[in-house]
Amino acid sequence: MIAAWHRYVLLAADQREGGFTPSAGIVIGYLGRSILLGLLIGILAIPVLIPVGIVGTATGSVLAGSIVAVPLFALLGWVLFRLSLILPACTIGHKMTLKESWQATAPYARTIFGVVVLLVLINFGFELVTGALPLATIIGGLISVVISVLYALVSASILTTVYGIAVEGQAL
Repeated sequence: MIAAWHRYVLLAADQREGGFTPSAGIVIGYLGRSILLGLLIGILAIPVLIPVGIVGTATGSVLAGSIVAVPLFALLGWVLFRLSLILPACTIGHKMTLKESWQATAPYARTIFGVVVLLVLINFGFELVTGALPLATIIGGLISVVISVLYALVSASILTTVYGIAVEGQAL
């Protein structure tokens, strides 16, 4: 669904004559790149999670750990967004490396960081709200799933927009 969204937004109307649904090759390429980014961010997250765990354990407070986590997760999110242009690129047949993605986003690094901080704070707020809900119920679980899907769709839309601006030179 997200790969189709990237294609719908980024391909010119005349390039969408056969539809904007990605082929199996595009989907597999997208999946492979997603796994690569997940592994890379997972490795980078290890040193980030250690201070969060130490603060949370030392204070006995989830809130204290969360206060430390917010800026650290914003940093990780910033790195992820800067590297993730390889995803929309692959959906439209543009081979892009991680280095090229990083370079393309360099002029927009501060703006991307601001957007990521906002996303992290919104996510933190949702986590506080859903943490207060009895998620063992079906309703609580559904609310959590809906929020997660909406968050993913907003993030994908932002990524598509960043690609259009940083790589294709589109105006906002």
